[in-house]
Amino acid sequence: MSLLRRSLVSLCAAALALIVSTPVRADTKWPERPVKIIVPFAAGGPNDVVARLWVDRLSLAMGQQFVVDNRGGASGMIGSEAAARSAPDGYTLLLASSSTLGLVPVVTKAHFDPLKDFTPMTRVGDLIQGLAVNPGVKANTVAELIALAKAEPGKLAWGTPGAGTGSHLMVANFNLRTGTDILHVPYRGSADALNDVLAGHVHVMSDIVVLPHVRAGKLRMLAMVGERRHPGFPDVPTIAEAGLPDITPLTFYGIYGPKGVAREIVEKVHAKVGDIMAMPDMIAIALERGVILNRMDGTGVARDLAAQTAANYDLVKRANIKME
Repeated sequence: MSLLRRSLVSLCAAALALIVSTPVRADTKWPERPVKIIVPFAAGGPNDVVARLWVDRLSLAMGQQFVVDNRGGASGMIGSEAAARSAPDGYTLLLASSSTLGLVPVVTKAHFDPLKDFTPMTRVGDLIQGLAVNPGVKANTVAELIALAKAEPGKLAWGTPGAGTGSHLMVANFNLRTGTDILHVPYRGSADALNDVLAGHVHVMSDIVVLPHVRAGKLRMLAMVGERRHPGFPDVPTIAEAGLPDITPLTFYGIYGPKGVAREIVEKVHAKVGDIMAMPDMIAIALERGVILNRMDGTGVARDLAAQTAANYDLVKRANIKME
């Protein structure tokens, strides 16, 4: 059996173990004090944007304050490890994307196991990213971007929130699929990358944080990286419509606790998130920020994360992605 196949088998077994491992200890009084939600990236990035969609609503729904704790660095590993090592009492949680937890064990050695060291609690949204360029880039479509990159190999640069992130995966796959050589420039977070795209120091970015700057005319949108067009940008094609289906896995966000969080806490968080998702104003605000609300319990999150991790193994191998 090949090393890759053994890894995939291990991942599936770990996911099944994770699904059934949540304790049944009762903790019906939770929360009795403020709850910290670790975001494993700097403020201003997509993880932070999604987290701040939820903390105020959860605070109202739970009767206790939920606060964001930004712990960036190492492509999300520092904050994720801190959450994994926290006490399983429900007072330290993690809000992370599937690209963070589904890529970390694939491209680097992590000090935690995303499929064993967390208790998935609920899914809080699916990301619609915009593939945008600085206005100085002479491309109005994805096809024109590809042509420009081929005409000037190595001159275009693509900013991402870090090596080993989903955006890194997209750059590598974009170059692989199109025969281009766009330079990958990793930053410590999306906000830093965005600043350099706006300034023209790098040229391309695919992220949730580009949307308001496209509306303001500071960036040009070439495509939406998601399963559907964004209602706020009806004339912008999806990346599949632009000729690059399956260029990157769908990024979804979930709330996780460390291994061992009581089932009652998990179920309470999932139920309250479901109630909030049903609010029309929440749906509208989330969509404006590039997030489609998609309710799913912890079992479903564990299943999809395991499947995405396995798929990433294949893509990383084909694209020869390395940590930089």
